[in-house]
Amino acid sequence: MALSDEEARAFGRRVKRLRQERGWSQEELAFRAARARGHSGGFNRSTVKHYEAGERREMDADIVLGVARVLETTVEYLLTGLDPAQVTREAQDGGSGTDCAESSVLLAATHRAAVAIGQAYAATQGKGQAWQAAVRALAAIVEAAAVMRD
Repeated sequence: MALSDEEARAFGRRVKRLRQERGWSQEELAFRAARARGHSGGFNRSTVKHYEAGERREMDADIVLGVARVLETTVEYLLTGLDPAQVTREAQDGGSGTDCAESSVLLAATHRAAVAIGQAYAATQGKGQAWQAAVRALAAIVEAAAVMRD
């Protein structure tokens, strides 16, 4: 999934803040996220550094899911900064302020999909074509939510 420059910087700030709150180094986050994904390929301290600096606009959905899981947050929060509980409340209330109801509903659905995919990942250790298809589907949902948000 591709992010704008500002979205990539905001994503990086959120990851860095959550990592630092846990007292982890970039290396520790990379290790934990790789372990959560079931393999270490393509994710190391250098990748964390580039994500945190907002230098990576192309996000690998599998990596984002692993990072969200170990930081005990949601993909939605990392990508949008929206608190999933707030999104769910807004969707139930029909939207509020500048957010349209459709966008809130889609973001709430994205959160639910991310949780379900995270659970599936934990159960399957990310193996198999069904898992890969689910990650691609989540990436499409996140991209659609970003378009609606804009």
